[in-house]
Amino acid sequence: MIDDRYDEEEKNSHEQEEKNFWKIFFDYAKVIILALLISFGIRTFVVTSTIVDGRSMNPTVNHGDRLMVNKLFFMKKNITRGDIIDFYVPDAKKYYLKRVIAVEGDTVEIINDRVYLNGKMLEENYVSTNVTTPHNNTTKWEVPKGYVFVLGDNRSNSRDGRDLGVIPRSDIVGKIIFRYYPFNNFGGLK
Repeated sequence: MIDDRYDEEEKNSHEQEEKNFWKIFFDYAKVIILALLISFGIRTFVVTSTIVDGRSMNPTVNHGDRLMVNKLFFMKKNITRGDIIDFYVPDAKKYYLKRVIAVEGDTVEIINDRVYLNGKMLEENYVSTNVTTPHNNTTKWEVPKGYVFVLGDNRSNSRDGRDLGVIPRSDIVGKIIFRYYPFNNFGGLK
């Protein structure tokens, strides 16, 4: 008589190893899928990064800088004067990075190449030059509800509110939180 016990034990052991492999495989797959979903959710709804393309915000940020953008909806509602924002311009099919100069209810004027907010000349220690020339015949903007007015810090080299007019808050991607590259300039923006 032939003893089949060893063959069956070997077969059962092999089947158990295969079950363990697939259990471990599916456990890892669940963790990876969950991590990807969380990452996608954070990137879509909470925070993202952007790379500066151009010199319109010099000297505050430079071409090639990498910035973190806070996309939380309540942060977008709390955008205030002086904030640097990332926003989409549908006509240009491009994203822009500019400084908020005025919010709803404000009036912006360019008089003698200087920016006035609600009748008072702005003191702008962040600009590359104190000269702000109009880009066309428009020199006055009233900011309606749900909009902001933006200018680049490099006024001589910026496509901004002087060209685009007021920006709908719905086109704002988010507020710049900090620069993470280059490392020697790591930190918040002023």
